[in-house]
Amino acid sequence: MNELVIHFPPVSDGKVSNDLVYLTEVLASRGSDISGGFLGGEFGYGAYFENDTFMMHPYCWCEQDDCAWCAGCTCPEAAYRHFLADGTEVSGEAFYDAGGFRHDGARVDKVSELACTYCRGERERSPNFLHKPTGTRVEWYKYIGRGMEVDLRGDWLWIFADCIRSLDGC
Repeated sequence: MNELVIHFPPVSDGKVSNDLVYLTEVLASRGSDISGGFLGGEFGYGAYFENDTFMMHPYCWCEQDDCAWCAGCTCPEAAYRHFLADGTEVSGEAFYDAGGFRHDGARVDKVSELACTYCRGERERSPNFLHKPTGTRVEWYKYIGRGMEVDLRGDWLWIFADCIRSLDGC
């Protein structure tokens, strides 16, 4: 008999992740639209919510150029120069067909004058969570805790309590 083995991507089970999942549950109980799912659980994807204290937005898959959450690199192919391990410059297609980064010494250089506004630092992606008074930002990949990046600008316990307090008037 064959055994089925399922591998899940690593996720954070830290205080920030757990509190954001709880905050999503609180928002859902107050009528906010949530983005539920499978691997992240019912409240693990975040909610569509904003007030004067904080903003939360689930991971976005729309990939529209004008989406604040999908904003990212839009550099044209010409903005990259591909070099094999021996230093030979090749097309991007030839680089990846040859195994690309699997070889020591192979590299891709960005041609800065052809870089997009995101890569030049003129535009940034909106976070999935923003605490407005402190500027604390949290981003995640698909669901809270996965590929999460936290730019903490204060004491998390105070920030979380501030978010909960801000819901009293909702």
